[in-house]
Amino acid sequence: MALLDGICSKIMESKNIRTVLELFEELEDRDFTSASIYLVPPQDFIESEEDSWDEDKDDPIDNLTSRQLRSQAILTIKSRDDIMIYNENIPSSRKTNLKSSITWEKTDLNPDFPIFPTHADYNNDMKFQEPIDYFELFFDNDVCQALANYFISYARLKGDHLFQTDANEIKCYTAILLLSGYINVPRWRMLWETHSETYNWFVANSMSRNRFELLKRYTQLSDNNNPLTGDRFGAVTPILSLLNQRYLKYARISEFISIDESMVPNYGKHSAYQFLKGKHIHVGYKIWCMCNPSGYLIQFIPYHGKENQQNLDLGVGGSVVIKLVSYLPPGLPYKIYANHFFSSINLAYHLKNKGIGYTGTILANKIEKCPICPETLAKCARGSYDYRTDAAQGLAITGWNDNRLVMFISTADGILPIEKVSRWVKIHKTREMIEQPNVVAKYNIYMGGVGHLDQNIKEYRVGVRSNKWWWPLFGFALDACVNNSWHIYKESNPKKELDLLGFRRAIVTTYLMKYGKIPASAALKFPRTLNSRVPNSVRFDRDGHWLISSDKQNRCALCRKNSRLVCEKCRVNLHIACAKTYHSQCE
Repeated sequence: MALLDGICSKIMESKNIRTVLELFEELEDRDFTSASIYLVPPQDFIESEEDSWDEDKDDPIDNLTSRQLRSQAILTIKSRDDIMIYNENIPSSRKTNLKSSITWEKTDLNPDFPIFPTHADYNNDMKFQEPIDYFELFFDNDVCQALANYFISYARLKGDHLFQTDANEIKCYTAILLLSGYINVPRWRMLWETHSETYNWFVANSMSRNRFELLKRYTQLSDNNNPLTGDRFGAVTPILSLLNQRYLKYARISEFISIDESMVPNYGKHSAYQFLKGKHIHVGYKIWCMCNPSGYLIQFIPYHGKENQQNLDLGVGGSVVIKLVSYLPPGLPYKIYANHFFSSINLAYHLKNKGIGYTGTILANKIEKCPICPETLAKCARGSYDYRTDAAQGLAITGWNDNRLVMFISTADGILPIEKVSRWVKIHKTREMIEQPNVVAKYNIYMGGVGHLDQNIKEYRVGVRSNKWWWPLFGFALDACVNNSWHIYKESNPKKELDLLGFRRAIVTTYLMKYGKIPASAALKFPRTLNSRVPNSVRFDRDGHWLISSDKQNRCALCRKNSRLVCEKCRVNLHIACAKTYHSQCE
């Protein structure tokens, strides 16, 4: 009933169920190949709507009673192009069938995509001096000010009318969250415990424990006075949208794009909570991610649920691919790589018609009568392969037997050239060379972008925890900012490369020193040399470098002679005559 009602609402452009007689009159003015009329059962279920004709004979419409002609009914029509129109709310199990016009041939695929233009790699000329400059491409003043406004609005909602914060304090607060990714303690308050081995003087002298707790309590990623309705992730959508815009703006757009799912760990309760057996992180929120091969996150979408499926012919996975690809700059011949969850012949054809190639693994029950026999191929020797091509529409299905049989679908990569790869043979206890089609090699090279992202985030994931259900998504967004800015930094500074940990530490150090509220009486000891204590982005920013007196004299950071004056911001000893030179950058 739901299926037919959905079809009728689309075709007849009306939500009202009409009578049989009215539908007959409608059909007289329509161009169609076949039509079916379904009589709605009577509400009392006592009176029969059955006609008097023998159902074994041909189905005449002239034998209906007057009551049947006046009864309510719904109509389905099949047009001349043999395409059925469906409502988007029909369950995903009821899909349109593929065209039966595919002709499979045993020939190699000959892709006809144009050459990807080199100028499509945007923002290739960005080159800054400090890691913080790259990080602030994404976590800029607009994002920080938006967060500050959300914090204040939420505090007012909770009855605290004296709370105030600004973008600079948000940056210091964010730095402590990033620091918790590589200096993690069971309870975050332990960082401020002065008589403890977990005491962190850098954190304690940048923000007080009570202030950090207050900021954490009022952390909010949206305006609670104007909530987003109909969005399961409405509490985080505003900030995630801002960051997504910046991810795309500064993305290293390349020809090869990988799409996969990523899991954000969470053990709380939420309607979008997922359990994925076999995943390294098997409980939490599912995130659809689109990355380049190096692991730069171009765009991500939290998984809301199956009811948001848009295209029944493509399924949930295919609809996600279409939505993510729609964010890319148009008119470029991208090559999309995804796994069997997303793959289907319909999706490959759909992208091909848009000038985009697709390569991915595919389940054997989705190859739509392709004459490759998975059961036979799985019994062949390791390295065996078989392939079929729809030459007319430019699509190939390839089966390759490695440890087990893997099926591939592609409109961008054929089987040639055949490569040799090394595999360990347990029986002979030696390595042997086996054949590997080109489509398999390309898939292995370009599919790992989301995997690189997951690995980078997992290494130094934000460790401060909260009871707020969306807190893991906030941490994921911050970690993704660090990941993306690090990738741009590596490409822009190949000879001056920090690893991911060093890059993250540089961001934390700069924010804590530049925006932290440091007591003037704090006695700090630095194990590093004077020149390496202060990042250049703090030393030369010409803001707040006041000399204050100290109870203890130390060596001047410039002339190395003893001085009792300390730069309040840089926390190094200086003479009055040396301060100007120390804080002036040589051209």
